[in-house]
Amino acid sequence: MGRVVSPPEKEWKELRDRLTPGELKVARFFQEHLSHDWEIYLQSPLNGLRPDVVVLNPKIGVAVFEVKDWDLNLYSCAQRRSGEKFLQCQTSQGVIEIPDPVRKAIVYRDEISKFYCPELRLQGEESTSFNNMAVVAAGIIFTRST
Repeated sequence: MGRVVSPPEKEWKELRDRLTPGELKVARFFQEHLSHDWEIYLQSPLNGLRPDVVVLNPKIGVAVFEVKDWDLNLYSCAQRRSGEKFLQCQTSQGVIEIPDPVRKAIVYRDEISKFYCPELRLQGEESTSFNNMAVVAAGIIFTRST
C-alpha cells in the first residue's frame, strides 16, 4: 500500500486556500524524504483550525507545522506600552502587525494533544498539561531562510 497523502497531490491546486510555494516545497520534501509509514496532511481541518502541514506516524507520533515564505528581513518584534510584545512586518503600505506563528503552532499542537491523544494527559493536571509532547510536536518552517 502506498503512502497516505491527503489531499492527493492531483487535488492540491483545488484546495480552498492555494498552497504557497513554501507549502508545496515542504509537502514535496516530506514525500521524498519520509519513509512510507508517515502520513502527510495538507491544510486538513482540525477542530476549526487548518494547519499547513501535519505528518503522522502511528508508531512514532505527530508533527504539525506552520509554513512561512517570509523574507525575515522585513519582520521584527515590537513592544506595546503595556510591555506586550508583537510581530510586525514592513509592507509597501507601511508597518503592520501580524499574527505570531509560534502561538499558532502551539495552538495546533495543543489541539491535537487534547482531541486526539487525551489518554496521555497527566493525572490530575489541567487540560493544557500533557506528557505527550514527545508524541505531538509543533514547529515553524521558514522556507526562504537558511
